[in-house]
Amino acid sequence: MAVGKYDENTINEVLKYAETNGVYAASKKFNVGKSTIYYHQKKREELARKKTSMVITPISKVNEVKDNPFISVNEEKIDREYKRGEIYYVHKFATTGSEMATGRPAIIVSNDRLNKKIDVVEVVFLTTKNKAIAPEHFSTKATGNLSTVLAEQITTVDKARLGDFIGVCTPDDMNLLNKALLVSLGLEKYMSSGGDDQVVQRIASIKAERDAYKHIYDELFEKYILERGNKK
Repeated sequence: MAVGKYDENTINEVLKYAETNGVYAASKKFNVGKSTIYYHQKKREELARKKTSMVITPISKVNEVKDNPFISVNEEKIDREYKRGEIYYVHKFATTGSEMATGRPAIIVSNDRLNKKIDVVEVVFLTTKNKAIAPEHFSTKATGNLSTVLAEQITTVDKARLGDFIGVCTPDDMNLLNKALLVSLGLEKYMSSGGDDQVVQRIASIKAERDAYKHIYDELFEKYILERGNKK
């Protein structure tokens, strides 16, 4: 079937056949140039990207969207309290250029007052890939795997994009995280080793340690209550 100017129905038929049988087979069957098919495939992908970048998917379909970079989970907020230093999987959503790719674990870095008050959190992402040594990077095993924390890009995400809870940073991790964030934001002067700055750092470290142990205690207590209830 020779095709001159391609109407929408013809293009739909060609693309559908190419999706199942490949571009070469579609080109041969419909007598359409491969470059033309590639062009319309790309055009369709770009259109789909624009349409689905803001699509909201029900929480029941969370597992279906983890591998789709252009779909977010729905706007219903998971009923839990998010804490600074906790690590969650952040579902994939559209990014552009050199923005940090999503669909990976991230540490919440925003303060707990805001975490409780508003529906977004600030995070920094982690990766298991080898990364260059930099003052904005440090290693942690808080996810269960040796990972590198990437503090050079602080990203704001809606709580609806947060998936499974993965772990919590240790006090040492929090100390390294605070230093990496200060460097990332150009606030190195607050890392000085003397005077009031040292006191501020020590207080921050103590608070981080307190929060971490409180989180562990709360989890153990909740587990104890649950087990006690099951025995009755």
